[in-house]
Amino acid sequence: MLETGTRLGDYEILDIHSMSKKEVVYRVRNTVAQRLEALKVLPESLQQDAEALERFFREIKVHARLLHPNIVTFHHAAQIDGMVIMTTELVEGSTLADLLASGPLPLHQAVSVMNQVLAALQHAHSQNVVHREVSPENIYILPGEEVKLGGFAMAKAKGEMNLTQVGTAIGPVHYISPEQVKGTASLDSRSDIYSAGCVLYEMLCGQKPFQATSQFDVMLAHMQREATPVATVNRNLPGFWSGVVGRAMAKKPEDRYRSATAFSAALTEALHRPDGVTEVHTVAAPTLTPAPKQTVPAAGHALAQAAPTNDQAFFWLTVAFVVIIILLAFTLFLK
Repeated sequence: MLETGTRLGDYEILDIHSMSKKEVVYRVRNTVAQRLEALKVLPESLQQDAEALERFFREIKVHARLLHPNIVTFHHAAQIDGMVIMTTELVEGSTLADLLASGPLPLHQAVSVMNQVLAALQHAHSQNVVHREVSPENIYILPGEEVKLGGFAMAKAKGEMNLTQVGTAIGPVHYISPEQVKGTASLDSRSDIYSAGCVLYEMLCGQKPFQATSQFDVMLAHMQREATPVATVNRNLPGFWSGVVGRAMAKKPEDRYRSATAFSAALTEALHRPDGVTEVHTVAAPTLTPAPKQTVPAAGHALAQAAPTNDQAFFWLTVAFVVIIILLAFTLFLK
């Protein structure tokens, strides 16, 4: 463990940013560039582990080739004092997992976050890199709702040797694709799209797609069960959203969106559908003002006045007809 205030090459150790069984990330000051950075090293227990070192070197090579506004920026890698280190930009914001602890996100915010994640994934896929660990813990939300995708420890570039035994499931269990559950060796970009669909599901519903008492049951559900439609869980969502999210989470890769860009386009289109109102807003009832009395145009007025005249003419014609009948009857009587 590196002590606070010590130096490692050009880096001054400030404090521990995060720590797990697989990595330790320090908040450091780059004394040459005069900026704060994140410095990642393997924990002492893994520094002599050949497989762990190979994975770390692969992460460095994969991350170094990715340069995108929505991906945590890679800075430098080196061996210092016999220790392999990697530095990246220091992301101080919350993770998406932190936000989801309070429940589902508003639709517009969820789509904004996911579109930025998909932009990052599209860039990675264009470089033949599959992330394999898309999850709320690896998605960072910065001020202004800027999104950064990190967590490339399990990322794999096309053609690289498999470090995981074929048939072994990899990835966070609640967001793992059916192919990952099966331990498929040749994962492609559609695996990330499934995982992104699971993340979007949780953003919209406030719960993970599959709830179970064991990790095995969750993995089995990814392979065999359909998640409850998002519009059934979140009644504020129009029904068509179930299809939009459901396609990303299709069991067969060929039934999913063909790319992260296609998924993003579907989200944007759905968000702007005229029948896509999702938040209920209280709107004051409009004040009803009596309509002003309309003045009858002159021509209409003339016709209105003409009506009584016609009725009077009809009346006198009727009287004349009756008188004629009476006279005729009287004449016949005299004969």
